[in-house]
Amino acid sequence: RAIAHILGTLDDKIELNRRMSRTLEEIARAIFKSWFVDFDPVRAKCGGEPMCSPPIGQAHRPASTDWHWPQHILDLFPDRLVNSELGEIPEGWRYITFENMVIAKQGKYLPSDEMSDFPNDEYMFPVWGGNGIRGYARKKMYDFPVVVLTCRGSNCGLIYKTDSESWVSNIAFACKPQMGSTDFIYIYFSQCSFSDCISGSAQPQITYDILRNKQLPYPVSDEICSVYSKTIGPIFQKISVNECESRTLAAIRDALLPKLISGEIRVKDAERFLEERGL
Repeated sequence: RAIAHILGTLDDKIELNRRMSRTLEEIARAIFKSWFVDFDPVRAKCGGEPMCSPPIGQAHRPASTDWHWPQHILDLFPDRLVNSELGEIPEGWRYITFENMVIAKQGKYLPSDEMSDFPNDEYMFPVWGGNGIRGYARKKMYDFPVVVLTCRGSNCGLIYKTDSESWVSNIAFACKPQMGSTDFIYIYFSQCSFSDCISGSAQPQITYDILRNKQLPYPVSDEICSVYSKTIGPIFQKISVNECESRTLAAIRDALLPKLISGEIRVKDAERFLEERGL
């Protein structure tokens, strides 16, 4: 029972971090939808009334009539919608293709015997594939965050974002932004479907020749992309901290379990270890 309590404490903290990160990402998605899909600031200015929308931290809740976007944010948006081939868009905005938004490079194959299932002092760089992190490597391909777009197998078209240093496998593209930030690209691509780029039946795949010319579904403005990136930056910094902490906690849990069972570490010592770290 004492061992279960110790492991449960770690699992509870990991789950709390996961829920917090999910809520934070929902906030970033809600702001994206308001600005780039529904054009709320533009529609508000069109109507000559201040736009009522939930502030950061409440973006997943219903709008409150007691709150309005700050004037300096509204001032960045145009005050009219114009017709385009794909419907009304804010004046001065444009639709762009995949290759105009990101620089994409296919990852490299890494043999399984060059990976570890768990991170340690030697294998510390996450290896990203079709199901997210598939292991850890000694070496890295990138020392900055990238957006991962899977391009082989049944998970073709799934989107992930790396924290920082990583390896991207050959079944995915690593995407670097040409506008906005990596966080912006991650949220934007998460709202897109890449099913129209998939070819092959026995082995589904996305080739860059098809992907590069894909017209993306939401119009953009360089200035608004920059402002949005700065707005959500602190949100994703907190998510990154949560995920880093959760990986550390999971490593501690996995290391403690066999030692507690074998008696190599006493329960009281493990409890003291957790208390010293505020758990």
